[in-house]
Amino acid sequence: MSSFHCWLLLLGIGLHHLLFTSAVIVNNHKVGWSRPGDNYNEAIQPEQVHLSWDGDASHMTVTWNTPDRCDSVVQYGLQPDNFTEKQQGGVSKFMDTGDGHRTQYVHRAVMLNLQQRTAYYYRVGNGEVWSKVFNFTSLKDGSDWSPKLAIFGDMGLVNARSMKRLTKDVRLGRLDMIIHVGDFAYDMNEDEGRVGDAFMRMIEPLAAHVPYQTAVGNHEYWANFTQYKNRFSMPGSENGLMYRFAVGPANFVVFSTEFYFWLQFGFLQIRRQYSWLRKELASLNELQTREKAPWIITLGHRPMYSTTTAMTAQSMKVSFGPVFPSYTRILWRSCFMAQAWICAYGPTSTVTNGYGQFTTGKSSTARTWPTPTRTLMRLCT
Repeated sequence: MSSFHCWLLLLGIGLHHLLFTSAVIVNNHKVGWSRPGDNYNEAIQPEQVHLSWDGDASHMTVTWNTPDRCDSVVQYGLQPDNFTEKQQGGVSKFMDTGDGHRTQYVHRAVMLNLQQRTAYYYRVGNGEVWSKVFNFTSLKDGSDWSPKLAIFGDMGLVNARSMKRLTKDVRLGRLDMIIHVGDFAYDMNEDEGRVGDAFMRMIEPLAAHVPYQTAVGNHEYWANFTQYKNRFSMPGSENGLMYRFAVGPANFVVFSTEFYFWLQFGFLQIRRQYSWLRKELASLNELQTREKAPWIITLGHRPMYSTTTAMTAQSMKVSFGPVFPSYTRILWRSCFMAQAWICAYGPTSTVTNGYGQFTTGKSSTARTWPTPTRTLMRLCT
């Protein structure tokens, strides 16, 4: 059985609360884009390019935005100047919920028939106007390999100290995938979504080259998680709020802890997620599945168990407790890292249902100090 290395880049974390009015530049990142008027090329110029993965090594999903509507096309191939494959995608209108009702268009396309563990080059556009050329290495099916992952949460547009190290590791091929477990930009809806635009541009040097998987956090709550639902393209039919995917010897089950804190959005999604989670975990625990991928790892933004009750919900414990039987290792955001909510109040510990305890340490401040990079564990040997 192969080993599964989980690289946790416990680095800089963005500031918790940011207020933007009409600022144009924040930390050298352009906030929002100006409407290009009659300039056709600028109106359909792709930006905010990022990848995601559905668990099939022959696929890679790419998402990008344009100010105006246009066709969605991705070209790709084994050489940066010879794109032998092309796929047509789809486009959806994304209107911000702010007073200005800013509108942009989100494009999604899937690169198909990829060879495993192969370097590809690609560009996106409408067939006439193109992005620059990006590259990525396709992933591998099966459990007989050790993917290298960076898993973190709470990275904002300002003070994103992780970016330098993450960018270096992506450039050097040290990472196969990034998983961002909630709290993006602080907040993506600010300044009528312009902060979200700037954040997506900021992570493009990472997310355009390795899959950028996500989970929703409390800072995405605005308008029932509208910014999160529209900007990311996770597998499944629940707008990235709950989904699963397999990579190497692990099945990742991603779900929303936020349903229990923002009850104004209704109880139906709580019930739906509970039923979905029970079904998924039962399916993954079947013998044939466990033999292929022995690890079941759940990801959620807030901790259910910790040394403080400041940021946990009793209702979440009651609801989730019976769902996680002894075969599931509970890995909340706080189990992976010195997560900001808990570190502000005390050390973080985890409950792992008999598999042992991981302690991530503590910090006296939240979101302002980078934590050194560390390798946490080897899951399978």
